[in-house]
Amino acid sequence: MSTLKVDTILKRTGTGTITVGQSGDTISIPSGATLSNQGTTVPTSFGKIGQCVSTLVTSTTSINADTFADISGMTLSITPSASSSKVLIQVQLYVSGGSTANQPINLLRDSTVLGRADSDGYTFAFRQSQDGQSVYRMHNLSHTILDTPSSSSALTYKLQWKTNSGPLYLNRPNNTGGLGANVTTGSTITAMEVLA
Repeated sequence: MSTLKVDTILKRTGTGTITVGQSGDTISIPSGATLSNQGTTVPTSFGKIGQCVSTLVTSTTSINADTFADISGMTLSITPSASSSKVLIQVQLYVSGGSTANQPINLLRDSTVLGRADSDGYTFAFRQSQDGQSVYRMHNLSHTILDTPSSSSALTYKLQWKTNSGPLYLNRPNNTGGLGANVTTGSTITAMEVLA
């Protein structure tokens, strides 16, 4: 392999486009090197995913209290490589509750609630449908949020829930209808670092 060492590359005559390589070539930029456009660093990652962390919870759990508490297992930690990175959060929950209960669920980054419309709202303002079969159903709640934490420190993302009347279940229906473990499922929370 040959090495070409120069300080400046100019077009042979006049001004215009300078082509580096040809179709099918890979232009490699070594680790630690930067590209600059009139003194401004040009990113070389172009929005790629830097890392991915995911948690799958297959156990069942429940709450029967009107105070927010962590949903057991539905948490993860991620440390962005730079404060300019964003974090893409994807949540998929399977829950079942009482037919007349308000049972909100929040997604938090550390102590900050994400994805709500106003300061008094919730990430998921869940209330189960009211009919004779509602206790046999699980509801699939999903959310995707592009968070901007502006941090390169370890971040904890987690889910909390509460209920104002009767229990709220994770990964199983309120009433299993005699089928027991055969009607359970799994819920997930995933975090992906999106490089700037």
